[in-house]
Amino acid sequence: MANHEAANEEYLQSIDHQLDLRDNNEPNMDEDAIREVLNERQSRFDGALLFFGANDFGQPRVFLPESVSDQDAALQAVVDAVHEEKWRARNSALRDVRNRMFDEVTGIHQGLGAVYRDDGTADYDIDFPSNATYNFVTIRQVIGFVDWMANAGERWSDGLRLTY
Repeated sequence: MANHEAANEEYLQSIDHQLDLRDNNEPNMDEDAIREVLNERQSRFDGALLFFGANDFGQPRVFLPESVSDQDAALQAVVDAVHEEKWRARNSALRDVRNRMFDEVTGIHQGLGAVYRDDGTADYDIDFPSNATYNFVTIRQVIGFVDWMANAGERWSDGLRLTY
């Protein structure tokens, strides 16, 4: 039992450290660099390329092409896909987009690429939680982030949905 108590205490200390970092830093996500990567990669996909990016200093964003006429439908399709597939989704082209974002763009702490197709379906790429390259520890974090961007309502989502 002592090991569990120590692990819980260490976890709570890590949350305190994260909150301290957030309180003492400003958002620094490079939105123009994200748009640049998306514009370069969009033609490789059979639908609209979306990118969910979060900066834990207070800057969650989703980037959608200007050509997506129904943003709500596109985002809900991604939410539905994540609910259905969880950690099973694999798409190497989307993984390449995510890798480029983390390698070339400052200020992204979590990222998820997705494709929304004209038939209303969506695809995304994420690997098991043991793969730290996505910076999501649990599927709950992924679903919470995607759902927040899709369903937060205007009061909260204004300025969080950006186009490229």
